[in-house]
Amino acid sequence: SNAQDNKPRAHQYYINLMGNARDSLYNKAMDKYNNYLERNPSDYLISIERCKLIENAYYDIYDDYNPKYTEWEESLESLLKAFPDNSDVLLYKAETMYGDEAHAFVENLANQIKDNSGPWENKAVWKVYQKLAEFKSHEGLTKEAILYGELAISHNDTLDMKFFLAQQYTLLPDKNKARELIANSIDSTNSSWVLTQKGNLMLELNMPDKALEAFRMSVRETNAWIDYDSLAKALIENELTAVAREYLAKDVEQSWDKSQAFLKLFYYDLEYGVPDSALSSYRGLQRATYGKTRWASLESNYF
Repeated sequence: SNAQDNKPRAHQYYINLMGNARDSLYNKAMDKYNNYLERNPSDYLISIERCKLIENAYYDIYDDYNPKYTEWEESLESLLKAFPDNSDVLLYKAETMYGDEAHAFVENLANQIKDNSGPWENKAVWKVYQKLAEFKSHEGLTKEAILYGELAISHNDTLDMKFFLAQQYTLLPDKNKARELIANSIDSTNSSWVLTQKGNLMLELNMPDKALEAFRMSVRETNAWIDYDSLAKALIENELTAVAREYLAKDVEQSWDKSQAFLKLFYYDLEYGVPDSALSSYRGLQRATYGKTRWASLESNYF
């Protein structure tokens, strides 16, 4: 039990702690992993976490640069040497690869599963199929993407791939099947971005009421930046012009450059609104641009 007491946590826990004292805390975390793994060399999950710490602790997302890259490569190599047939380890390797190389690697894992030549427990099988479905989708192989997506679900009934599959069926095209899949996929735990994507697909599938439900839910996330302008455009294209205005108004609230947002609102009001609303959005536009003279001609044209 003593070994368990000293078991390190997942790598993200240490990264969150690091902040400015990164070096000393990184070294402490590495010591914790190393000491534990010396006594418990067969704990492959902790070995993976150690690898992930080296991969992520110093990684700079803006420069896409990791000063510990060589150290990380070595740790991944020794991980694969220690656990060459372990499904979690092989999946971690797949996550670190890109492009054709990653696709070929995951395809190979899927073949292992098919031939029963790997120690593939159920929990990992679905991950391989899900990954392969994503690769097939990126390559435009829609039927194969659907096949592997459905295989993934058959191995994990809690996996939610409805939206992914609805996208694929839309491309096939089998829009009825896509509608069936996406109809009940709106989930309040989804991020704004995901809800907006779902809303856009629902508009494409001619489900404006459902799309509105998704859009309304997407704007609840107050700290998220939301592309209200695109939402409004999509709604106008689908003849939901009245609702579009509330999103353009939200865009004004959110925008740093109010003049652009007010200009869009003003043009909307000219085309679909009433004179009063056009006048008020015009006044807003004037305030946002400090009454610059380039709007004087607008006033003489429209009012």
